[in-house]
Amino acid sequence: MYFRGRLPFRGRIIWLTPEQGGRSSGPPTTPVDQDYASTAFVPPRTVRNGLASFVLRVDDRTAWNSPANAGWLIVENTGVYRIQVGSVVVVTEGSRAVGHFHVDEVLDAEVAMAAADELILEVEPLTYYSYNDEAAFFEWLDKLPCVTSYRGRGRALLIAVNVAAVDDEAFRDLLALYQRYGFNRDPLRGLAPERFTALFEKAAPTD
Repeated sequence: MYFRGRLPFRGRIIWLTPEQGGRSSGPPTTPVDQDYASTAFVPPRTVRNGLASFVLRVDDRTAWNSPANAGWLIVENTGVYRIQVGSVVVVTEGSRAVGHFHVDEVLDAEVAMAAADELILEVEPLTYYSYNDEAAFFEWLDKLPCVTSYRGRGRALLIAVNVAAVDDEAFRDLLALYQRYGFNRDPLRGLAPERFTALFEKAAPTD
């Protein structure tokens, strides 16, 4: 297929070798007048809960490692599908990972402008006691309208929060999430304007 929409992500595709579980036939030899279309997800989501259709326009279609442009075919670049500079998108064929797309630049100006109103919260360590415990954590994040995206970085998780969308209820939910998973709550002060100060102090543990 040839994708006529925008491909706003510029970066590098690294195809996995057969020894790494990738394609046994090597990089997909897509004709020059077509784009490679498959599926992908953005960690910490997985093939089970984050797949969406993904398009790659690869500069060198015979190379294992090549510059490329990419974009989501249907979904918007938001929430669990949010891609930003530094993201590593896992490209899949079915349930098998076949490549990693490393994002160097986001060419979509609207996405860049939206990021200017966000605060990035970094939480660690991420400790889960079961699969359901981990699922409940991300389901909680997904239910918060103020959380626009999140991605893993080592043992930490980076959470992008739309500051303008943080109202009383959203702030209470964020504070409760931090307390439930034992994160340092100090960075939340950056989201707590004066009207939230009393609420924040009440949530602090007493000696």
